[in-house]
Amino acid sequence: MSKRHENYAIVDHKPLGIGGQAEVFRARDKKSDAMIAIKRIKPGLRRDKDVIARMRREIEVQTSLKHQNVMPILDSSIAFDWYTMPIAQRVVGKLATPVDDETLIQIVDACARGLLAAHNNQYIHRDLTPNNILLIW
Repeated sequence: MSKRHENYAIVDHKPLGIGGQAEVFRARDKKSDAMIAIKRIKPGLRRDKDVIARMRREIEVQTSLKHQNVMPILDSSIAFDWYTMPIAQRVVGKLATPVDDETLIQIVDACARGLLAAHNNQYIHRDLTPNNILLIW
């Protein structure tokens, strides 16, 4: 766990994605110069205990699941208000339709494997949507 402003710099202030409680930005790891994604709680919600508890659970669950089909968390804050992850190459919800059969089979298979890993650890994904399926291959 580290300090966001010391170790990461947001490089594009236009979010890659915005949800109900958090937003994701393209950022640079200052130590390695690698491009990463940083997910942070929206500014107006940073003091909301329920929002922080949900982010904490997200961080804990994703960190505990070491599986190729679960997005890895690279770093996070001790306050549980942000974390970093690899930048997705594509988001399923933004793919041109119709998606070819081979790609669709790969996506469904990868999702099923990731969900099975979660379910085997007694976790249930409650927000599985095309915009939450991130492709990093």
